[in-house]
Amino acid sequence: MSKRKKVLVLSIMVLVLAVAVVLNFTLLGEEQTDDASTATASFFTTYRETRQSERNQEILYLDSVIAMEGEEFVDARQTAVNQ
Repeated sequence: MSKRKKVLVLSIMVLVLAVAVVLNFTLLGEEQTDDASTATASFFTTYRETRQSERNQEILYLDSVIAMEGEEFVDARQTAVNQ
């Protein structure tokens, strides 16, 4: 390639890069809403509530096992107490 062609190709590449930068700022430069942070907070709140309700249910199961009477439930009671 001649020196003139190399300069022309390089100039065109710089021009394309400049156009891409301008388009990036104009298209994505608008103020974004906080939907992502709200969704994240909502996700963690929902997860915490689900985890707490499952934990409460497991505690109820363990309490019911502990409250069982009879010799056939000795192993189940001991396992529940150990947990």
